[in-house]
Amino acid sequence: MIEIKRDTIIGDILDVAPQTAPIFLSIGMHCLGCPSSRGETVEEACMVHGIDVEKLLALVNEEANTTSPSRNKKRTHTGLPYASYSLSERRAAVEKELQLQPRLQCIASLVPQGARLADVGTDHGYLPVWLLQHGRIESAIASDINALPLDHARATAREYGVTERMDFRLCPGLAKIKAEECDAIAIAGMGGETILGILEAAPWTHEDVHTLILQPQTKVDLLRCWLCGHGYRFLSETLVRDKEQLYVVFRVRAGMGQELSEADALTGLLLRSDPLYGEYLSQHLIKLNRARDGLAVSSLADKEARIAHLENLIEEIERRKGEWEHGNGT
Repeated sequence: MIEIKRDTIIGDILDVAPQTAPIFLSIGMHCLGCPSSRGETVEEACMVHGIDVEKLLALVNEEANTTSPSRNKKRTHTGLPYASYSLSERRAAVEKELQLQPRLQCIASLVPQGARLADVGTDHGYLPVWLLQHGRIESAIASDINALPLDHARATAREYGVTERMDFRLCPGLAKIKAEECDAIAIAGMGGETILGILEAAPWTHEDVHTLILQPQTKVDLLRCWLCGHGYRFLSETLVRDKEQLYVVFRVRAGMGQELSEADALTGLLLRSDPLYGEYLSQHLIKLNRARDGLAVSSLADKEARIAHLENLIEEIERRKGEWEHGNGT
């Protein structure tokens, strides 16, 4: 019986049990003929590739002790004999868990359980791959306007073994995605104007069967106003901090729209219970005060009217901040 331990050298394992090669390939060790890879211990390889060493040992020991001609005949591997293994053999025999940054983790938490997701502007495909890996969604379509991000998304899907449940579309926005192919749509990391343009070009998103998770990078107030003015209703708004930056994530569906005041457009409709709301308001106040101070030294003919307008807006947001602080005991 072959016994493989944490300190067993990978080259030694491959010499006596070459049938274990696909397992090592599946965790990202794609150069098993290289001396550096063959010279690592199992534990060292797991540390480099972010793998649970006990899971890997269990799988490798099981495979090493299956019936194979190599068990009775020691083989030496000098080149790249593992290049012939199929892609399916390289897929994750050992679960390698993808880690999301806080912004994407927040978006993931808002995707309905069991959804068929369309991820627009997928980039590396981290969001749909994580959701598939954790059994949160049934399937995913990853779309991007550029070919390179889609290639990255395909690579991510292969690495984490979820390719069979993903489709990849090279297109702007939702141009090559049909309404019946998804019931949840994520559009994140784009400007508010870009997001509303994508939705305008796909009027079927206005159907009540689709849940939209939107994370604008800029023009957040513009997107809020547009959504409310075009028959979308807000289910939730959530603030998340990622790398010292605050982001807001909308969850909306088709429904009765509503008119927003300028203060509502800036500060949100459903954020007053969010623990980061006070900081969010403070950031808006800093920007508004800077704008007012800039107007004060300008030569614009209507600067007094503009300053008065900004001061009214500042006063309203300060009032909201005071109410929030009082309600939260700060």
